[in-house]
Amino acid sequence: MGSIRRRTIYEYHRVEIDKVTIKSYSVVTIRPLPTCNRYGDCLGCSGAKIGFKCQWCQATKKCSDGMDRHRQLWIDNKCSQRPTGPICPAGSQKPNVIGQQSPKTESSKSAGATVGIVLAVIAAILLFGGVAVFVWYAYRNPTTKPGQWLIKHRPNNWKVTFFKRNTTTGDKYRVDSNTESTA
Repeated sequence: MGSIRRRTIYEYHRVEIDKVTIKSYSVVTIRPLPTCNRYGDCLGCSGAKIGFKCQWCQATKKCSDGMDRHRQLWIDNKCSQRPTGPICPAGSQKPNVIGQQSPKTESSKSAGATVGIVLAVIAAILLFGGVAVFVWYAYRNPTTKPGQWLIKHRPNNWKVTFFKRNTTTGDKYRVDSNTESTA
């Protein structure tokens, strides 16, 4: 019973809205302010001028002011006790802000492949659904042109011959259509 672990909940910011000014059919839009954790490298973090004291922690490779959703990671790695100056490791890249356009990476290429696969599956479903609707319509309306086509090309008019012995090419399976063309 001596090892009770307690969770601490930190309140970062409080949003207070005057309920008197809110009437029927009114909209309250809440836009987040820029925070330190949007910076993805040391140079961007150390040069951030957004109203917070942003610091880069090389151990976690995160930018923070110590009061965000990665606070426990920040404390565990003692990032608040590290030097606070703009000390960036050699070979740092140009500043990179998360959410802005950046060069194509491997994850964005795989995301493009995933989108392609999803679009191919949707196209296949639509094609199958279109053929099914066509056959249903033609079956239900036999006097229409699609209905006449379905009657002319129905599967029971196909002659299926297995192991035809008198072929010179040695075809084991062959499907012949018994449809007569009108010329």
